[in-house]
Amino acid sequence: MKRFYKEASLSSETDRGYQILLDGRAVKTPLKSDLFIEHEKIARKIRDEWAGQSEQIKPDSMPYMSLYATIIDKVSPVRAEIIEQVAGYVDGDVILYFNEEDQDFLAQQRQHWHPLLSSAETSYGLRYQIETGFLPNGQSHDIHEKWHDFFRSLSNEKLGAFQYGVSITASPLLIRFLLDQKLDAKRVFELAFLEELFQKDQWGVEAEAEKRRQGKLEELVFLKEFIDLLIQAEQHRSP
Repeated sequence: MKRFYKEASLSSETDRGYQILLDGRAVKTPLKSDLFIEHEKIARKIRDEWAGQSEQIKPDSMPYMSLYATIIDKVSPVRAEIIEQVAGYVDGDVILYFNEEDQDFLAQQRQHWHPLLSSAETSYGLRYQIETGFLPNGQSHDIHEKWHDFFRSLSNEKLGAFQYGVSITASPLLIRFLLDQKLDAKRVFELAFLEELFQKDQWGVEAEAEKRRQGKLEELVFLKEFIDLLIQAEQHRSP
């Protein structure tokens, strides 16, 4: 799409938040919903994305706009469905599957993933059953109940961020550690893609796979920035 505006600016704060103005006209979401951003720093990030577009608008270069619009259009209206969607990743969490057929890789998994699973039990009361096959046997009812309670406690913004994160990593536990500031983006990437990185060390770099992994890392770095801004806004509001 060709750029159709000269100036991107931020509205004054309203009781619904901030709006992005393109030559004075408010931006809407792809589904034509009003785009009100509750948090000023995130609103400024979205404004800067619009302001930074050249002659052609490139949606892929606007992650803040994309994620926040998704939260408004596709998370908030169907919150219960999104909770069930992300809960569907619990049994298949990538860090639950240990490969006993490759002892070298198994040693890597034990070194890097066992401490996380111990921390999950200590911090969240989540005592996982470790899987060694290709198909999940399913985690306990208690674990699912605790995850549902956690998902229900999240704001729409954090739930949308969580959905975005598990779509990258296939690991609710890693994204929870990211959300709780126990891991940074680079470490989450290393843990989620442990097998691919192990294979790279064994067999060398394949250009297309490396490009894809770099894209995943960049997405996680963005997600961590988004989460940090949400947390800062929450702390600012706290008495």
